[in-house]
Amino acid sequence: MKFTPERISTLQPDEIFVFGSNLKGMHGGGAARLAHARFGAVWGQGTGLQGQSYAIPTMHGGVEAIRPYVDEFTAFARECDQNTFLVTRIGCGIAGFKPAEMAPLFADAFPLYNVRLPRDFVEVICSPQFTASTASDPLSSYTIADVVADYCAIVLRFRPYLAENPELLKEYVTEHAATAPPAIFTPVKEMFAALDEATPEGLTRFATEASAKLSHSYPYYTPYLRYTLLHGLEEGRRLLGTGRTFTADTLREAILGHLSSPEFVETTTHALSALCTSM
Repeated sequence: MKFTPERISTLQPDEIFVFGSNLKGMHGGGAARLAHARFGAVWGQGTGLQGQSYAIPTMHGGVEAIRPYVDEFTAFARECDQNTFLVTRIGCGIAGFKPAEMAPLFADAFPLYNVRLPRDFVEVICSPQFTASTASDPLSSYTIADVVADYCAIVLRFRPYLAENPELLKEYVTEHAATAPPAIFTPVKEMFAALDEATPEGLTRFATEASAKLSHSYPYYTPYLRYTLLHGLEEGRRLLGTGRTFTADTLREAILGHLSSPEFVETTTHALSALCTSM
């Protein structure tokens, strides 16, 4: 993984210096001053491409106010793949934000082979807290698309060079999508062995305990484990809502029967493979 250099004094012809600015384009300090002095930033222009620099305003509000400008940058970088974008520690100087606040805004830019991020931004994006962010709330919505997105983030964490090789990244994701269902059934079964009460309260308590285990699972399969756990919990809630009487044993058996059914496995595998193909 290549990071943005800590000190930048010159640029190659294809490199773009990405800096934090303000909406009025008053490039008076920090990276903005350097951009204006050396890389073509235009006084009075607070956003977008200017010379060999790209401005992202950070002085007009909180993180959510900055997000649209980062999204615009990401879309621009994706289109301009002939350039390499050197993102500085956007918002972490005069604006007063911390990397933990700003780095997640660049999560979509991180996989782009032509974008370089500061090392501390990458450490935030690749941290277990970020890549497994939904593990603490398995009762929230978690789709097939989320599985692929999480898996890409985890693969890039452990195989950083794939960030510069989209085709190889796609191969990794597709390979694990095809092999995940049989690989994860044993740990899923072990998880549900801890379900000891056939009530909505017992199911919720189990979900909380099981989600904590996800962060310690084999990282390549964590997204699939989370997805399968979610669907097991949904099936458990559905069954308890039918009015039938269950013991913990019969509820576990019914849930695992659903998760191991050819219909569920084939549907999930097909959806994953189709989504990976369209990456």
